[in-house]
Amino acid sequence: MLILLTVLKVIGITLLVLLGLLLLIVLLVLFVPVRFSLDADIDRPEDPSEDLGKRAHAVGRATWLLHLVRARFVWPTEGDAAFTLYVLFFRLIPRREKKRRAKRPDRRKKKEEVTEETEAPVPAESGETGEPAPETDAEGWEELRPGERKEEAPEPEREEADGEPAAEESGDAQEERKQKRSLREKIAGIRDRIREFLSEENLKKIAEKPQIVVKKIDYTICGTYAKIQFVRATTASNTYFRAKQLLLNQARRVIRHILPRKCRVNVVYGADDPAKTADMVARVAMLYPILEERVKIVPVFDEETLYGTARIRGRIRLSVILWALGRLYFSRDIRAIRKRMDRFKEIGRRKPADDSREVSDG
Repeated sequence: MLILLTVLKVIGITLLVLLGLLLLIVLLVLFVPVRFSLDADIDRPEDPSEDLGKRAHAVGRATWLLHLVRARFVWPTEGDAAFTLYVLFFRLIPRREKKRRAKRPDRRKKKEEVTEETEAPVPAESGETGEPAPETDAEGWEELRPGERKEEAPEPEREEADGEPAAEESGDAQEERKQKRSLREKIAGIRDRIREFLSEENLKKIAEKPQIVVKKIDYTICGTYAKIQFVRATTASNTYFRAKQLLLNQARRVIRHILPRKCRVNVVYGADDPAKTADMVARVAMLYPILEERVKIVPVFDEETLYGTARIRGRIRLSVILWALGRLYFSRDIRAIRKRMDRFKEIGRRKPADDSREVSDG
């Protein structure tokens, strides 16, 4: 009995340890942030015609859990990889190529190859081999061995006994016959089409087509009107208003969390036309309340230039994003709006009476 209790005790302790480790890993993934940084520079051009890609260079980094998992991005690359990923001390991306040791040649195989080459029989010339040479007749023709067949030369095509004028006459007569048959077949086909067109079934279908077209137009107009009424009723409901507010609040929260906390961007910009430079500065000035003096642009009106620096630092927690998605997924208002959108797709496929009932029920 004591042995059974000790075994159960050990099993319970191991299960608790495993559950604790699993819970610890989940908490680390959810609450330990991923820190990222970006350092970008655009050097001042010595020559105005110098390419921008040659003057720009950037380095991006991302780390998690005390640099145990780290990634690095470099642009442009100079022989090294653009993106690298390390876990502890192991590089996962790109993988290192293993150096293969050169295998020593096996002496036994070499000896066997040499013996095979020396023992290989030398091919004998014609006449020296044991096989008999093909026999020939006195005239020089080779006699066939048993089991072989001699290819016969193709016979020349036999010329027709009749002359060219007879062939031409027969061809003209055949063409006239074909033309007469084709005319008869065309006339018969036209008669059959006229009979089919004037049949009772076809005349009934022609008489019913305007009614079908009118019904389809009526259905489309009624379906469109029902959809408009359905959308109006949905947007005017309190459910839609609460779902909209929840969606906007969670989106703002996620965007604020993802945006970098430290951002310093200094840019010196000058276009070929002073009016373009002023237009660019005016557009950026409209975003100053959002940027909060994180981005600074110095205009230059007397020359065309572009250079500057950017230093960005931030962090992202997975728990914030999952919490926002969970709030949206389990919201009753969001579910109600999704069900109404499914009903909206079905409107117009049914009769107008059914669509009016759907709108009145909504």
